[in-house]
Amino acid sequence: GSTSASRQLADPGEGSEQRKMVCGRQCAVCCCTLSIFGILVLMGMGSMLAGGDPYIGGHHLVATAEDREKRAAACYSAAGFYVVTLLLSGVCWFRGSQQAKKEAERLD
Repeated sequence: GSTSASRQLADPGEGSEQRKMVCGRQCAVCCCTLSIFGILVLMGMGSMLAGGDPYIGGHHLVATAEDREKRAAACYSAAGFYVVTLLLSGVCWFRGSQQAKKEAERLD
């Protein structure tokens, strides 16, 4: 119950092993890579939709400027979520690198 939660807060070493597994360097690198790819694809798709490109969505799907702008805004919003994911992954990557350095210094 609440006593185990208070013990984890009092002793950060006990839960640090679990945090390390959740926020590992490999996972962070993968998430950063996929986030960058998602941002690029969605920004490109959004700009093509906004420009009325017939190869993206076809003429029948983007008939009006309002429809094109709605779809482009949805792509830009989704790219924004990927930016947030990229930032969080970057934090995990940085924290993982810092923890690895601290452990290497401690073992020396």
